[in-house]
Amino acid sequence: MRGKKGTLQREKTVEKQKGVKETETFADLIGYVADRIKEEYDWQYGGFKSVPKFLMPETLELMQAALVYQGGSWDELMEHAFHSMYQGEIYDKEEGGFFRYSTEKDWSKPRFEKMLKENSQMLYVILNYYKITGDEFYAKISREILSYLEKNLYLSSEQAWAASQHASEGYYTLPLQERKEKEPPIVDTTVYVGSNAFLVRSLFLAAAVLLEPRWFDLAVSTLKTLEENCYRPGKGMSHYLLEGEKSGQLWGLLENQVAMGRALSAAFQYTGKDNYLETARQLAKYCLENFTVYDGSLSHSPLDSEEEMKDGFPLASVVENAYCARWFVEMAALTGEDAYLEKAADIIHAFLDRKRELDLVEGASLALAALEAREPAVVIDVVGKPEDDALLPLHNAAVTAFIPPKVVRLYSPQKAAALEDKEYKSIKQATAFIKLGKRQLELADSPEEVEEIIQNLLQERRAHVLFTVKESSHI
Repeated sequence: MRGKKGTLQREKTVEKQKGVKETETFADLIGYVADRIKEEYDWQYGGFKSVPKFLMPETLELMQAALVYQGGSWDELMEHAFHSMYQGEIYDKEEGGFFRYSTEKDWSKPRFEKMLKENSQMLYVILNYYKITGDEFYAKISREILSYLEKNLYLSSEQAWAASQHASEGYYTLPLQERKEKEPPIVDTTVYVGSNAFLVRSLFLAAAVLLEPRWFDLAVSTLKTLEENCYRPGKGMSHYLLEGEKSGQLWGLLENQVAMGRALSAAFQYTGKDNYLETARQLAKYCLENFTVYDGSLSHSPLDSEEEMKDGFPLASVVENAYCARWFVEMAALTGEDAYLEKAADIIHAFLDRKRELDLVEGASLALAALEAREPAVVIDVVGKPEDDALLPLHNAAVTAFIPPKVVRLYSPQKAAALEDKEYKSIKQATAFIKLGKRQLELADSPEEVEEIIQNLLQERRAHVLFTVKESSHI
């Protein structure tokens, strides 16, 4: 319910999209975390004021959403953040890739360890920033990270990716030519499911944004390795796979179910293959049946008793729960099943009262989930024949468009006909059907038209997607 001036009214119930009812605390959370980001940002050195200084990709992702919806100082802040990291010693300008964290506020004296997960997350944010800005500097960084990962962490025998490359100050402080004369740091060849799943999403995005199909192929082969070796129906995902082994180890941790779930939903969007979405459904069902606590959150591992469900022990991290909520928002948009959306809202509500106790990464993760649960998702159905040369550019424009929340569904004309949608049946060429939630908006038959429609949608949303407490009705 909105007041005369369009502001959300305190203590009223607001239905932002079917299946999600909230008090305006979702808006408060987004504004509160956004204000905190600006307050804690280090304008001298970039990043945030706490030491040691971490990359915090979740926070950067929220900043990107603020940039496209609100603009203003967010543009300057994002630019400063990326350039500060790149120019600091946290980024390896010789071989590419980010180190784990810095022990100094000016990004000097890094912990010289390169983690697959952090680099996968940073790659995803940087690729999106390249798409938003068109600045080739970010394409360059993306390619450097990809090159480093493939050269050093890709395990061709496993068709998956190693966990990390160990820290070595004596190696990484040398120029490239001198490094070549030394033995490189040891690689931990453990294949962690969560880290590989994060990378799968980034590889799909890299293929589409950089127009380099080889990353698509690596995303598909990595996902196949995880499905065949680390997934069991009714048992979920394992935590890791040891090199040379054919079965995963340590089953049933929430973080792996959620990371794999989002990798599968991404694979469905990039390939149109139903098997990916079906496996994602099974993982979501496994999570809901085995991890749900009475307060609405999800536990770190499966709950074995009614007492554990009541106590919520052991609780998963806020970050894991928020990431799960975002996955469920995607699943709701992809399947049309509002129950996923309702569960996403339940998860967010479970942590709202603690928002002032959360650190910045936790707060940003939860605010991203709140934003995506609150706003009706943009759903782009791309319909066309595989042999139609116009299909791939149109699909690329759809999957790379940055307007959170958004999902893409790729249909052949035969599959579209089975949906019993008259418009889908009658198309003569590749066409993108762009919807807001379940409401049809416009059709596009070229990448340029897709981008124009998305820009118009962004402009419309800027009036009510707020990233400051002062503009909401927060008391």
